Amino acid sequence: MSSVQLQGESINEQVPPAEETFTDHKHQLLSHIRSHTGEKPFLCVTCGKAFSYSSSLSHHMLLHTGEMPFSCNTCGKSFRSKRSLNKHESSHREEVLLV
Repeated sequence: MSSVQLQGESINEQVPPAEETFTDHKHQLLSHIRSHTGEKPFLCVTCGKAFSYSSSLSHHMLLHTGEMPFSCNTCGKSFRSKRSLNKHESSHREEVLLV
């Protein structure tokens, strides 16, 4: 185990040697460390829920805004995430196979 220092900033956590590969990518390292520490610095101003990653907060905010940016080209149904859209679209492919 060793300490990591990035561009003059010390990270107090002790990290195993495998994690030292992140030293060229400060943001990735800090995000990775959060996965171990449980730190959740991104706070929803609407409901107070906290997140480890800004992308998780952005996805969460879609719940409050009602925005559903991913639409099915086959039927027009909308979804909050690309993953949900992909799962839905597979149901159309299964329908074609059953016919």
